[in-house]
Amino acid sequence: MKKVVVLIIIFTAMNLLSQTNTQRIKVGHSFDISVPNIMMRTYTLVEGAKLQFQNGVKNIYLIVLDESKEELKGLGVVCNNVEDYYETITKDYQTNYKNYKQISKRNINNNGYKIIQTEYQYTGGDLAKAIEIYFCQDYVETEKYFYKVACWTTPENIEKLGPLMREISKSIKED
Repeated sequence: MKKVVVLIIIFTAMNLLSQTNTQRIKVGHSFDISVPNIMMRTYTLVEGAKLQFQNGVKNIYLIVLDESKEELKGLGVVCNNVEDYYETITKDYQTNYKNYKQISKRNINNNGYKIIQTEYQYTGGDLAKAIEIYFCQDYVETEKYFYKVACWTTPENIEKLGPLMREISKSIKED
């Protein structure tokens, strides 16, 4: 009798499963970026970053944030191009981040993508322990995504690591 009940349950479950329609959903997307081999992957720099790398000894850090154009539109955020995305991200910098000073901004094209490369200097802390940080924050537009590639180091490393940091965002390629 137990075998009959088990068989009935199995056949009922199989019948229900065979009648259920499914939809294939792609989770995430794929992109490549060249990361200097002096850096190691980490997961503790910025919550929500797609990629995070660091080298604490050389004081160089990297995060990559990605945002789907479709999802931004669904949230009511209008970004028609990389300049709009840059303005959306940075519009509150002057108000909220008074210690950030933009050093440079340039528009480039690379791998068929439009990129805005910016450099910032941050000064903070107190008199006993002043902090200075140099940032390369780049904004990349691909067909379906915007990326914010942020890399930072200390001022004494700018000359050596700055050119390397500026090349990272140029290496993004989507599948």
